[in-house]
Amino acid sequence: MHALNYDRFWVILLAVIVFGCSSETKTDEANDAGVVEMDQGGIDPIAQDGGISPDATISQAQCEETWEIVDSITVSCGSDSMTFDPLLLIDGQWQSPTTCDSMESDVLSCTFDSAGTLVLRRRNQTLIPTFEVSRSLALGGFRLKGQGQIEGVENWLSNGYQSWSQSGQISLSDPVDEETVLAALRIQGDLELVRTGQHFSWWTSYVYAPTSFVVGATTAKQFKTWVQVSQSDEGIQCILTSGGLGAVINASADDIIEGDGVFLHFGNDLTEALRHYGEQLPHREVRTAHAEAGWNSWYELWDQITEVDIMENAALVPLFLDPVTEASARPYRIVVDDGWQKAWGDWTANPGFPNGMAGTATQLSEAGFLPGIWMAPLLVEAENPIATENPDWFLDGAEYVHPVHGSMRILDVTVEGAANHLKSSVAHLVNSGFSLLKIDFLFSGTFNAPRSTGITPMASYDLAMQYIREAAGPETILLGVGAPPIAGFAHLDAWRIGPDVAVPQFDASWYFVQGTARSTAARWFFCAYHLCDGDPALLRGLERNEVETASWIAALAGGAFFLSDDLRLIEDERRSWLTSEMVALGIAGEAAHPFDGSLPEIPFQLQSQLGAQVTSIAGHQLPLKWRLPSGETLMVNVSDESIDIEGETIEARGHILLD
Repeated sequence: MHALNYDRFWVILLAVIVFGCSSETKTDEANDAGVVEMDQGGIDPIAQDGGISPDATISQAQCEETWEIVDSITVSCGSDSMTFDPLLLIDGQWQSPTTCDSMESDVLSCTFDSAGTLVLRRRNQTLIPTFEVSRSLALGGFRLKGQGQIEGVENWLSNGYQSWSQSGQISLSDPVDEETVLAALRIQGDLELVRTGQHFSWWTSYVYAPTSFVVGATTAKQFKTWVQVSQSDEGIQCILTSGGLGAVINASADDIIEGDGVFLHFGNDLTEALRHYGEQLPHREVRTAHAEAGWNSWYELWDQITEVDIMENAALVPLFLDPVTEASARPYRIVVDDGWQKAWGDWTANPGFPNGMAGTATQLSEAGFLPGIWMAPLLVEAENPIATENPDWFLDGAEYVHPVHGSMRILDVTVEGAANHLKSSVAHLVNSGFSLLKIDFLFSGTFNAPRSTGITPMASYDLAMQYIREAAGPETILLGVGAPPIAGFAHLDAWRIGPDVAVPQFDASWYFVQGTARSTAARWFFCAYHLCDGDPALLRGLERNEVETASWIAALAGGAFFLSDDLRLIEDERRSWLTSEMVALGIAGEAAHPFDGSLPEIPFQLQSQLGAQVTSIAGHQLPLKWRLPSGETLMVNVSDESIDIEGETIEARGHILLD
């Protein structure tokens, strides 16, 4: 959904220029939180030894993972190993334990002076931390500080905070001081989207090598988790921190605090290691949703929609999709996106929908479609009476500034009135006949600010997601957009995997397509139990090879295949550029994945779509070979030069489908 829009877009564009427009050029990062400069330690900014060839793969020397828990935790696979020591953030200071001892083969118990005892219990590859408190204190986070050796490292994953945030693989660098990292971690909202990725990875990461190492949170109910990966003369350093960003849990003696789980795993096959990680993440116990095809109103009509626009476009959807779908793909889903409401927070129909949203839903249903609708359930325009008349409903000291609508207040769902407003807004739309809710800008619910009951932002976010699911009911499909991964997964059916495929300033653009591909390559394992939405395929504006390749890229996430042009304006010829194979991939219900972690070249930082657009340089580095759920191989070349690989030539901005 529209992460970067309208006037404020130019502010973000300036940040892109400052942060760096090219993945091939070292730059400084400058932002409101401070100015940071990174020493690359002599590493070539593209790749050591010139990178790896397009058809190269890392040799898979098989080994068996072992764990040793004595006074620390060591995970090994052959000669590769990582040893982790636990720390706690107590009363504002990171503290190391006084002693650590193995209680059992899979349990480590660590004493922290008079503060309490941390117990780490291993369940397969996951550690569950439990802190047994001995006195009154403020617990601000858990940390595992790791050091070890991993031979033949090629790159590491730097994952973004939420759906739209930049994610991808980059080269390892020297360690960065904590103040520099904290300055970058404090960036929230739109500026976070154009992260260069060098300092840390949100939620999870991996190191790609002959024996790859995967690390990440398995839950996100207490704190925000972030991972630092770097190299030095001593080897590989990996620090996983859950918290440390200002939020605290105020505890009393005899309290027991369960932290968020941590996954640690070596594997010779990166794909299988990531698949195993994805299977440890929260999910709904019963999966009722299935991948759908249809049309979404956002990506050409933007927020200037009317009931007439919706119905006239819906009537054309079968003309586009019937030739490329089986009967099992119908009925199609029609999603009414932003622009139908009176105001953000006042989720009732504006004059463009004279029959009300219940009337629109009824018309869509009677025409043979499944109705869906967009909302931003946690936000209310600051000048709206809902906000001005109920100031105690909202977070104190936090807001989201929307590019068009200005200041947005954020609901504090720990306040009864705010919780009731949230639940009634959601229930109203479901009762109006919408069986899919596209709930957007969810990241705002995790902003750092005190909650009325004193719980952490992530605990508050989890509560908000519980309330939304409760109000929507078990059968309504919830698609989370602008949402952090892991957090809320227990309540969502689908999750937006990447950034917007277009913005109004540039309309349909090839340079935005690549962001979807890179995000899917970096995040496909989040789709183990969730339908992942790769954003719509756009038919307008681009050349045929670009439209076709972009449509395949939109389909890679496997959770939906939607159109989003104003179909009334699309030439007949462009309809024929859709194929049944690409649509089948889009609604396969399972994400495609890269063959491995290799890249044509290894960048030292992530390039933003805006940077690519401004410079007209497609500097994203993406995997060339993808394994599809059908077992077929898709080769994708997003560069501006043809590539020869395994006896095949992939044209610039082109693709090849192989059996």
